[in-house]
Amino acid sequence: MDTNSTVIIAYCGFIVSLGATILAVINHKRCRSRCFGRDMSVSIDVENTTPPKLKSPPPEVYQPV
Repeated sequence: MDTNSTVIIAYCGFIVSLGATILAVINHKRCRSRCFGRDMSVSIDVENTTPPKLKSPPPEVYQPV
């Protein structure tokens, strides 16, 4: 890899991690603003989309009689 590719990949990684940090900080927040006499309210709520882990039953052990 040349130096330019490495720098581009490093910047992309930085931007992704910065975006994740900002999302973690502002998740479940309500932002309110008043500008020129108008009220604006924005709610930011990102839900967890990872499905829950399935619980498997314990394995059955057969013992010979």
